[in-house]
Amino acid sequence: MSTFTATQLRVDALQKWEKGDLVGAADAYARAIPLVSPKDHDRAGYHQEYGSVLAELGRHDEALRELETGLALELAADGDEGSIGVAVARYFLGDQLLKMGRSSEALTALEPSLAENSSLLPPLLMVAALALEDLGRTIEAREAAAQALESARTPEQTAQLHARLSALLEKEASPSGTTSH
Repeated sequence: MSTFTATQLRVDALQKWEKGDLVGAADAYARAIPLVSPKDHDRAGYHQEYGSVLAELGRHDEALRELETGLALELAADGDEGSIGVAVARYFLGDQLLKMGRSSEALTALEPSLAENSSLLPPLLMVAALALEDLGRTIEAREAAAQALESARTPEQTAQLHARLSALLEKEASPSGTTSH
């Protein structure tokens, strides 16, 4: 049996993930993470990617732990709430919490990066809008959705945001002005 490096296992995991082999990808990440050097500048990325695969597998509690680890590593490495790495980690953590029905925690996870007005602001605002909607804070949700769309940087990003926010946007367009769940 050959010995793999963390990087080789990560590449293998990414290839499996792209092909839809989520179980194989999760296995490769689980084997890679213990091999990652504490000095590796992208240790957080391994955890974030593994967390995303676990989420796709429906292993939400495990995914949450990996995403929390990813954020902690980003903050330890950088410490700058305005950095793209921290914003990405907060986005994935917030989105996972939202999927788990923990909308208030999702907002808490997002807030520091939202305050920094990072380049990742549109997707952060999208998750915030969905969390606010879930919490019944409809007016704030609509405002966040509008800000997300206004701050989108490309037509592709606008389309992606619109697709994810479509239910909230349709409620906004309701002639009666009422919302329903």
